[in-house]
Parts: sequence; C-alpha cells; structure tokens
Amino acid sequence: MRTRIPTVLLLCLLLVLGLAALPLGAQQVVQSRGADARVDYAALTRLGPWDDRNYALTRDDLALLAPNEAEQTDPIPVFFRVELRRNWPELRQSGPAQYPRSALQIFRQLYKGYQVDGKYYRRAEREDRRFRVLVGPESEIVEAPAKFLNGEARVTNPVGAAESAIKISPVDTDKVIAGANGPGSGQTMHYSTNGGATWSSAAALPQGGTCCDPTVD
Repeated sequence: MRTRIPTVLLLCLLLVLGLAALPLGAQQVVQSRGADARVDYAALTRLGPWDDRNYALTRDDLALLAPNEAEQTDPIPVFFRVELRRNWPELRQSGPAQYPRSALQIFRQLYKGYQVDGKYYRRAEREDRRFRVLVGPESEIVEAPAKFLNGEARVTNPVGAAESAIKISPVDTDKVIAGANGPGSGQTMHYSTNGGATWSSAAALPQGGTCCDPTVD
C-alpha cells in the first residue's frame, strides 16, 4: 500500500530542513553610524572581526596600525588593535606575530565578546580575506561579563616565593592557577575560584627534585 504526503506538508518539511542547514548569519556594517566619514568601516572586516565599537574609530586612530596590518590574522577587532597599539607603542610595526598570543583572551576578559547591535558573540571566521562575526543563538554570549581584579593579592604564605607563573581560564575567568618556587625549597601550586581575589594551596610538589622556573597551563 502506498501513501502520499500532502503537498503543503512536504513543502513545510523542506523549508524546515533548509533553514536548519543555513549557517549563522553575519553582521551588517552601516557606514552612517561611523564617527568619521573618511573611514570605510565595512573595510575594517579585512583586518579583524567586526565590533560595533569600531564605529568610534577615526582615520587618525587607524594611523596607529601597522602597514601590513591585514597580514595579522589574529581574530581581534580593529578598535582593540588600536587600543593595544596606543597603550603599548613597543608593539612591532613589521613582520609576523605583532600581537601577543594572549590578545584574544585579554579582549574577551575586558570586552566580553564581539558586540553587534547590543549583543555579544563569541564566534568569528575568516573567509575570502574578510572576517565575519557569526550572529545567532549558537554564538551569542548571554552570561555576565567577566570579572577583572584590580590591584594585587598575596598568593603565597609565608613570603619568599619567586618566579611565579599564573594562568587565567579563557572560558571562565573566575578560575586561576599559579605555580611558584617556594616558599622554601621545592615548588607549590595554588588556585583561585574568584578571579584571583583569594587563593588556596593546591599541592606542594616533591622537595629536592623540583626547582627553577615553573610553568602552568
């Protein structure tokens, strides 16, 4: 026995399957929202993922960028590149790898994600020499902004540790780990679950067989 699927039901099914296969949408750049008519804001997607904070950039700001900026494929938006170069003039202006490896993590900790029309997104991709932010529920960041600790907090007790190394989780900035030589001999590991405000000792590594520069990841 054969059955027929009604035409309307078939069309609805094909439409649903087609929408499910569509990729996340890309951001739209509106030139009239920019602060400087001399800047081609849409062209900034050749340098980094779009962020609406780019609209505040002027041509004078863009003069801080390197001549080969388009070759620096770090997925950080242009406004943050300008901020890094303004606050860190020692950054290289030629050759590869002009930004620190942690630049993306620092951007996320300071600015949460790529801002588009009042929302924040975590995903971007590069295609045909342009970046596009993937705007959609799968990429949207809905959690609270990352907490950033100001000032200093003592990690080791008693005093006397040296050559410490600290890492912040790129996905949860409340989680921090650290390793240090000492206090005394050997090395000690430490952790924080509140962004570095307070610390606990995790483990003391064996005495005598460990020394020198600790590294954590």
